[in-house]
Amino acid sequence: MSSIDIENAVTKDMTISNIIEKFPYAADALKSRGIHCVGCGVSSYETLEQGVLGHGRKKEELDEILEEINLMISEMKDAVFVITERAAKVILETMTEEDPEYFGLQIEVSTNCNCSFEYHFKFVKEFLDDAHLVEQHGLKVGIGPDSLPMIKGTRMDYVMSVQGAGLKLSNPNSAKSGGCGCGGGGSSFS
Repeated sequence: MSSIDIENAVTKDMTISNIIEKFPYAADALKSRGIHCVGCGVSSYETLEQGVLGHGRKKEELDEILEEINLMISEMKDAVFVITERAAKVILETMTEEDPEYFGLQIEVSTNCNCSFEYHFKFVKEFLDDAHLVEQHGLKVGIGPDSLPMIKGTRMDYVMSVQGAGLKLSNPNSAKSGGCGCGGGGSSFS
């Protein structure tokens, strides 16, 4: 990810589509607050302020959203891989239940026939010798050297919605998907 001006990286006057294009993981902050215009056709004309206030929210919530998005951006600056505390907790609980001897999570990324990324997760008792290691919130993650360029800058979170619950990876390197969230890659656990 390129170097960014962390202070006020996202402002209320930026269009929603411009924000999502530059910082794809910002869509999570908006959608979690009921601002679903991230994929709407008007998002390329509507500023963040217009979108938030147009959904009946108050200026205070706009300020909170801006603060949350800019905090996410500062966490992502120069990050290889960011794991939220919620994702780490769920993964650690699942890993321990499956086998207390597991050491961490190995992630490999490959491309599929649609040129989108597929993520392969595996609990391991030791990491590959050439794995890039990341540790956050007590979770150790090994990323294969061939996967590193594809996953750099990715943010992994655990989300719960009406569609279900699971890990969500926001990867700035993945091919652009449809505005409604269609497209993109898959994932597997082995």
